[in-house]
Amino acid sequence: MCTLATEQTSQWLMVDPWEAFQSYQRTAVVLDHVDHEINTVLGGAQLPLSDERRHIRVMLLAGSDLISTMSEPGVWSEKDVSSSWCVPQLDDPPHLHR
Repeated sequence: MCTLATEQTSQWLMVDPWEAFQSYQRTAVVLDHVDHEINTVLGGAQLPLSDERRHIRVMLLAGSDLISTMSEPGVWSEKDVSSSWCVPQLDDPPHLHR
């Protein structure tokens, strides 16, 4: 359903069914897969109105409920929490303070 929706309505969204065909995978493994598919297999993201492709940084966007679990013993591995895709943001972005 998601693949059909993105194929018909978007030129920049895609669906990768890889995770659905796996047994449980840690978040870091899934994000590493996404990074590999976009930056290695596809050669990066294509810039609008250009044939140029650029390497992108894959990041995890999460709410405070998920972020708070990163300090609970045994929930996340130390390696995964310190990964480059995990960037804590303690303050709201400046544009939200208008």
